[in-house]
Amino acid sequence: MLSATEDGVADRRNNLAGINLNLFPVLDALLRHRSVSRAAQELGVTPSAVSHSLKELRGLLDDPLFVRSGTGMMPTRRATDVDAALRGALGALAEVMQRRPEFEPAASNRTFVLATSDEVMLETLPRVFERLQVEAPAMGLNIRPRTTRSMEMLEVGEIDLLLRLTDTVPSWAARAPLDIGDVVCVVRGDHPTIGETLTLQQFQSLPHVRISPQGFGASSTEKRLHALGIERNILIYSFSFVTAPAFVARTDAILTLPEGVARAVAPRLGLRILAPPIDIPGFVLDMIWHQSRDDPALVWLRALLVEVAEEVRAR
Repeated sequence: MLSATEDGVADRRNNLAGINLNLFPVLDALLRHRSVSRAAQELGVTPSAVSHSLKELRGLLDDPLFVRSGTGMMPTRRATDVDAALRGALGALAEVMQRRPEFEPAASNRTFVLATSDEVMLETLPRVFERLQVEAPAMGLNIRPRTTRSMEMLEVGEIDLLLRLTDTVPSWAARAPLDIGDVVCVVRGDHPTIGETLTLQQFQSLPHVRISPQGFGASSTEKRLHALGIERNILIYSFSFVTAPAFVARTDAILTLPEGVARAVAPRLGLRILAPPIDIPGFVLDMIWHQSRDDPALVWLRALLVEVAEEVRAR
């Protein structure tokens, strides 16, 4: 049940519902200039448009508002009474429109919901959380697996930020690149045929493990290889950057993955990290968000992700 105060606020809002609020800047200009032509010039409209608005205002306020005199248009008592309140209201509205709220990470207890896959969770996001513990200790991360529904979840507000490879985004979405590192190859430490370097002939003839988090679609690596006419002998498709290296550790297969991920898993599994035999583009994800929810806190988090990713690359 609404209180008397809430009822009063609701009544005032209802009273404003049918009013053309564009009339009030016209009234403000007329009160300051006391001239239809000068008010029109300031507002960038024709004098006839100002005269039409004045007619509407007179009907709305049930008062002539201005009367002609030898010195121009003189405001009535009703117009004078409205003047102070109108200037205060327009000034407050202009201040609200121009003010961009500041974000104080140290004072925020917000939890961001991110959808991604483990190539980001292995190296970048732990370092992001490390930074949060220092700069925003009460802020949290809710990290969810990236799925075929992730874009839909982003649209309805179930997640704040989606990290994925994509060619296009919907009209309501915005995106920016997140460069998470160069691409390298890994093989088992005692590989019987690969030495200190990986040749193109070995790259094409030996079996490969390919990581495909969603189980379909061509990666940037795949597109680059196809453009060069290079085909890989892919025997295993894995959805996980964590488990895929385990297949390599027990076979003669090759795995191509971001360098940061390789550094994180290679020591544990005894893998060797090698440069690809051809130039393969670095691993760049899209950070995708809903344009209508691009608040200062999300801007800050995206900047932090980019900064941490650059730190990972520089290691």
